[in-house]
Amino acid sequence: PLSCRVSRIYVLNVLLSPQVDVAALENQVIERKTREARDKAREDSLDADTLRYAQTAELLEKQEGERRRRLNEELNRYREREQAFENRREFDLNDPEALKKDKPARVCDMDPRCGPASLQRFEGEDLSHKARQSFQRQQTHRWLETQRAQRERERADQRLAGNRQTDRQTDSVSV
Repeated sequence: PLSCRVSRIYVLNVLLSPQVDVAALENQVIERKTREARDKAREDSLDADTLRYAQTAELLEKQEGERRRRLNEELNRYREREQAFENRREFDLNDPEALKKDKPARVCDMDPRCGPASLQRFEGEDLSHKARQSFQRQQTHRWLETQRAQRERERADQRLAGNRQTDRQTDSVSV
């Protein structure tokens, strides 16, 4: 009975134990290696494509940057040539030299732009101070020259009169 039982267990183990099919396992190993080689080749191909796309994208970005740089340079040249600050419509509002170019608040004491309410004329103010002083200097110079010339004439007249008198005295002494 024990041996019968052992033989039944052995038969059950043999019948229930999986049978290893070596040929099928070898086929599976070959299929897996082929699949891995195919996947590696596919990944290498995708890596090469990715690298090529990246290089192409870099080249296109470089070309686009160069094109933008040229366009900006051309735009700046156009702005310098055609849109100068002085040629703008609002230049008179933004002119840094406007105060230097503008007319003064009044030109003379009788300026027609200055009415009674303009508060531009004040008592004792002299707008023609420089011109007046220049005129006065010239006038003083002319007067001094006139006086100097007059003194020279008087001295010459005195010398001439002195010479005549000495001539008369010498004539009267000799007579």
